[in-house]
Amino acid sequence: MSFIIFLLTVAAGYAAFKRKSALAFAGAGALAAFWFIYESEIDLMYNIEIVTSYRWPWLAIGAAIGYVGFSIWQRGKSGRTVFGDSANALDDMQLLVGRVLDTRTNHTVFSNTTVQQNAFGNLESHTSHDVQVSHNTWLYDINRDTDVTYSGNGNLQARPGHIFGTMSWKGRSFLDINYSTSKKFVDTGTKYHPVASLVWGGILVVFGWAMFPLFALMSPLVWAGWINWNGNGGIYTKNVVPGSHKIEALLTYGGGLIYLAAFAFMMTQRRSDDIVTALIVGYAALTALHYFVVKKIAQSQEELIARGEAELDKLYASGMARQNARAAAEAQAAQAAVVAAS
Repeated sequence: MSFIIFLLTVAAGYAAFKRKSALAFAGAGALAAFWFIYESEIDLMYNIEIVTSYRWPWLAIGAAIGYVGFSIWQRGKSGRTVFGDSANALDDMQLLVGRVLDTRTNHTVFSNTTVQQNAFGNLESHTSHDVQVSHNTWLYDINRDTDVTYSGNGNLQARPGHIFGTMSWKGRSFLDINYSTSKKFVDTGTKYHPVASLVWGGILVVFGWAMFPLFALMSPLVWAGWINWNGNGGIYTKNVVPGSHKIEALLTYGGGLIYLAAFAFMMTQRRSDDIVTALIVGYAALTALHYFVVKKIAQSQEELIARGEAELDKLYASGMARQNARAAAEAQAAQAAVVAAS
């Protein structure tokens, strides 16, 4: 086990060096610290006693709250994204506006059949079907005057002749606009709801002893793109958007500190009332933190889609202006040729 953790630490360090990311270096450092503690073979209860006596978890939680509060305050002053960099959102954004030339829809059915005995000893079969729909579409790029192919999931809501725009970020499609029918198709993969956070808070309280160490080890590798997780998205959400990895780090490492602090406090108490109080406070803190993190990621996705829509509108306006100018020039040239011939 020690050698596996060491290999993960080396891999995370290499990925951090290649990406030149402070967050990636923080994750590699957390992995290195975990490996050092594992190698030192220091008794866990002794560590908890030392940590509790010096109140270090509370200082860490206070620092995290201060960081979040300062970031929100800065957002109110500048109006920019807190955990993402909206100025660099275009770096990994793919934009395309073109006239649909041809589109083909593919339906793939995956069937799974299981045979088992029922309560009477007879054999029964159960079959399930998974239908996946995708499309392959050829577009004429009205800005670059080239034919391009566009593939995606689902059935393309357009026919040949329609002007169609699409925006994807890091290879995942977020927005499709059919300018001929004035209809938009938006990816709503990241959603937040208090009930979902209440459920997640309970899961983290019950299984946090296993989940937080696992997420702390895997998160740097997922953020570096070395591991596909949650639909090739983030740790807690389906989609990855600008700044989502940084805000996820709050739940991965900040939530782990909250869990450790609550557990350490409970282990040092003798009264059942104090233990129950610590459990309730820890559950409330984890629930609130999960809701905050997922909500911020969803808001970042909305900002990304709004930015992509604005860029698509610019491309549509410039492309149509070019097309109209070309058509007018061709019509004028044809009229001049007719006049010259007569």
